[in-house]
Amino acid sequence: MTRHQINQTNTMERVDEMMTLRASKITGNEPLINCHVQLKAIITDVHTDHQRQVINQKGYTAVKNKQRKDLENIVFKVANGTHAYAVVQKDLKLIALSTVTRSYLNRCRESDLVAEAKTIRDAAAPLAESLVAQGITADDLTALDKGLESFPLQEPGRGALRAFKKQATVDLALKVKEGMDLLHNEMDVLMLPYLSSDPTFYGEYKNARIIVDVSGGQSDQKKEPEK
Repeated sequence: MTRHQINQTNTMERVDEMMTLRASKITGNEPLINCHVQLKAIITDVHTDHQRQVINQKGYTAVKNKQRKDLENIVFKVANGTHAYAVVQKDLKLIALSTVTRSYLNRCRESDLVAEAKTIRDAAAPLAESLVAQGITADDLTALDKGLESFPLQEPGRGALRAFKKQATVDLALKVKEGMDLLHNEMDVLMLPYLSSDPTFYGEYKNARIIVDVSGGQSDQKKEPEK
C-alpha cells in the first residue's frame, strides 16, 4: 500500500468513525445511510486486499488451502442436495452423477476437484427451484460458482505468489479509488444540506474528510479532499 493510499484509507476510516458516532444525525436519510454502508464495505475490502498484497509464501499456501476446503464443503453440500432430489425422482443417472463422498473430495487432485465441482454445478443449476426443498438455496449455488472462480489451479510457487500479490495490488488501488469516488461524488453531495441545517455536524464531516499525510502528520485545511 502506498503512502497516498494509506492517507486516503485513513480518511475513509475517519469518515466511517464519525458517521458511526453520529448515526442519530442521519436517521431517516436513507441515501446517506446506504452511502455509509457502502463505505464500510469498501474499507473492509481495502484491508483484505492489503493483507493479500503483503502475504508471504506460507500465508499464500494457507489461503489456497482454505479456498480448497471451502470449495470441497460447498460441492459436498450441493451434491448431497442434488442426490436427495435424484432419489426422490428415481433418476438413476442423476443419482450416479451426484454420488460424491467427503473422503474423495479430500484426497482428489485439484484438477479433479474442479472437474467434480463443475459437474455438480451444471447438474444442480437447472434444478435450482426444486433443490430448495433439499436445503440448497440460491446462495449455495452462487457460492459454488464463486468457489470455482476463485480457486487457483496453479501450485503455490513463487510465480503464483507474485501473480497473487500483483493482482491484490491492482484490486487495492481500484478499491481505494472507489472509496474516494464515493466520498467525493456521493457523500459530499448528500452532506451539503447539513451545512445550513446542522453546521456543527457538517463541520465534523469536513474535518474527517481532510487528507492527512501520515509522513508529516499535518493536514492542509485549504486543499480540496483528494480524489
